[in-house]
Amino acid sequence: MNDINCKDKSCCFFGHRDAPFTMRDQIKLAVKIMIVTGLADCFYVGTHGNFDKMALGAVKELQREYPHIRYQVALAYPPDERTARLYGDNAVYPQSTQNAPAKFAVYDRNDWIIEQSRYVITYITRTSGGAYHFVTKARNKGLTIIPLGKQ
Repeated sequence: MNDINCKDKSCCFFGHRDAPFTMRDQIKLAVKIMIVTGLADCFYVGTHGNFDKMALGAVKELQREYPHIRYQVALAYPPDERTARLYGDNAVYPQSTQNAPAKFAVYDRNDWIIEQSRYVITYITRTSGGAYHFVTKARNKGLTIIPLGKQ
């Protein structure tokens, strides 16, 4: 696992775990715009729910077209054979998360993702849940929020 540490041109993702798969094209377009405009070439992705799966898929697909971009899949729990198989060297298990009690691991991982990022691509449709909480936290820390869909 490698820590790519590229805050100046970095982007992360927060969206509801039940985001509809129809969002995938919007996510991919937002990522492509970030790349083409030079705003981001480094992406941090989580591992929980539809939105994260779509974000990871979009970044991986665009990396074939833009091989200079990098991404990391931030793990909330210790890596195992499955995560190694799925994410390989793109997986990172943040030190702060390693010390967190299991029930807070996702929160600590998301805090770490925010600290690594300058931009957030987001899909929020309700004012509750973890995605809403972390987008609010990112906004309060001064990150630029890029909303998708009706928000």
